[in-house]
Amino acid sequence: MRKSIYLSFIVNISGLLSLFIIDSLIAKSSDTVLISKWALFKSTIFIGVMFVLLGLDQAIVRLKIKLDEIFGLAHVQFFLLSAIVVGFLSMFEMNIDYLSAFFTLFFLALAYILFAYYRLNMHYILAQIFIQGWKIVLLFLLLTFGFYNFEIAMPLSIALIVLLLGFSHYKRFSIYQPSLNNYKKYLITGLHYFFSMLTLTLSLYADQLLLNYDKRTEESSILFTHITFFVSPIAIILGFAGFVIGPYLKNNPEKKRVFFHRFFPLYLLLGLGLAVFSYFLGSALIRYLKDEATLQPFLALALSGVVFLRYLYIFPSAYIGSFAPNSLIRQVSFVNLIGIVAYVTLYFIVSRMTNDYLLSITLSILFVWILRILNGYYAIWLIFQNDYE
Repeated sequence: MRKSIYLSFIVNISGLLSLFIIDSLIAKSSDTVLISKWALFKSTIFIGVMFVLLGLDQAIVRLKIKLDEIFGLAHVQFFLLSAIVVGFLSMFEMNIDYLSAFFTLFFLALAYILFAYYRLNMHYILAQIFIQGWKIVLLFLLLTFGFYNFEIAMPLSIALIVLLLGFSHYKRFSIYQPSLNNYKKYLITGLHYFFSMLTLTLSLYADQLLLNYDKRTEESSILFTHITFFVSPIAIILGFAGFVIGPYLKNNPEKKRVFFHRFFPLYLLLGLGLAVFSYFLGSALIRYLKDEATLQPFLALALSGVVFLRYLYIFPSAYIGSFAPNSLIRQVSFVNLIGIVAYVTLYFIVSRMTNDYLLSITLSILFVWILRILNGYYAIWLIFQNDYE
């Protein structure tokens, strides 16, 4: 079992590193249109797939659903919702290839439920290959055929992973006659977690949607470049921390109080160290891969602050995921949803008042993460007060 977990972690890190390399090589480019277009496409896909899934991947884990029960109906759901999401995007005339976005959303949603199913059944290596393996394939395709072909390469890389590794399920799912009533129950459960996952994803990626809605290609390129060099390397470390803390708490619920009180001071100190490290690392990467003039000092400092806030969020995420009942999850999600509305509102107010779109989006990002932290640690306090297990 330990060997399986270690190998799955290697696959996880390999996928994250592959995506970071892709981001870095694109950010290194002098073509601001390419940078902005990639940033928009990536953000659109990671946000859009939440609407396509509607929490079904979370329901698989929570309800221990057999994949064959839902596999056929999931295809119908993903096909219809991918089409609706793309149709909605076309109303705003976003600078993306809509056909490519449709297939990427469809296959990525399938990858998510296959990941959830294999994680539930403790096939950790295969689970990570479904969710991270396509990033490794994508890096190979882009290095081979050029980064301008990403709108073809991304859906192709995900489809290859899903169709080849999910082949056994495709041979069997037509035999089963899934229950539509059961499927509705699964979706209702999934919706409890949909809003929680959606607000987190919007906090991570909505910036590019807002900037590209305003046709701010230059600002989109600058923001993506800084996030790539200041935040993305540390995000890999954060992924490792979440990988360790979450399962530990689930397996040791009796230690939830002592773990928090014993380790939080050290945890806080490490977070400050990571924020400082991210600032100097990001500055060095920009100077080495771009040029000194590219560096935006205020944006650099703000994103180092975001690194600290995202690091602090690991504890609330682990505690809420391990101990919070559905009622608390709904409460946390509601407050975070209000935060997203305020985030968008703040961006439009400041950008229209100052005409400084980079400042506007930076302040909005800081605001939404501060709110998430306050909301998350209040949830931990409620968990301790009510002694949820």
